[in-house]
Amino acid sequence: MTELLVGTCGWSYPDWVGPFYPPGTASEDMLARYAEVFDTVEVNSSFYAVPPRERTRRWDRITPEDFDFAVKAPRDLTHEARLDLDEADDVVSDFVTALRPLGLKVGVVLLQLPPSLTADEGRPRLERILEEEAIPAPIAVEARHESWNHPSTYSMLEGHDTTWVWSDNDRWSSPSARTSPAAYLRFIGDRETETFDELQRDPEPQIQQRWADLEMQTDAIDTIRVYANNHFAGFGPGAANAFLRVAGQEPREWGAGEQGGQSQLGEF
Repeated sequence: MTELLVGTCGWSYPDWVGPFYPPGTASEDMLARYAEVFDTVEVNSSFYAVPPRERTRRWDRITPEDFDFAVKAPRDLTHEARLDLDEADDVVSDFVTALRPLGLKVGVVLLQLPPSLTADEGRPRLERILEEEAIPAPIAVEARHESWNHPSTYSMLEGHDTTWVWSDNDRWSSPSARTSPAAYLRFIGDRETETFDELQRDPEPQIQQRWADLEMQTDAIDTIRVYANNHFAGFGPGAANAFLRVAGQEPREWGAGEQGGQSQLGEF
């Protein structure tokens, strides 16, 4: 049976206090509250800086034993070094060390590639990372240059049991290719939204398109991870619940009530 894990990109947002978190929730208490509602989260802060081990130890301590982290790899590897391990050896080592306290809670590591990185430049470097298992965790790759959309890319990823990310934003919508027994969906949206306390557009039409692609492949997929960014529809938790509805699952409830922070879909 396919496991469906649905959550958001990040968890520390002041605008969520009231609509999602109880009033007065401090930033240091947000992850524990979040983990009472959703069973997975995409860690974006690790893209900007490798988290200290004290922090990841705390993440492990305050989340349930079966909680799932998708952790974005540092930009020093993906964007600065452009996947060149020789240039990023130290940061990769630090990143792997930082993840150790989380153990099996690290469900996947996300390599988000820069839009300027072509397949000709990046594919040999990516293959080296995968062959050497430089990051000893399941890997998902979000390629954002169209040259990666090629059977040779999918074949290489499949050979290393690496997941091709299905991503939707204002500039890019990746093909719904399957390269591993896992699926990883990112609903990102645009950068126009500036407040994140309620749904500001209907997320379901876009979700339904991806769900239709998923349904055709579920027999070959063991785990589906889905993450909604605030920019996708204005309120990450509300968009995550919209995905659950489309998938025929019960939406999650939180302290403000299940509709807290969510406009009724009929309003759009």
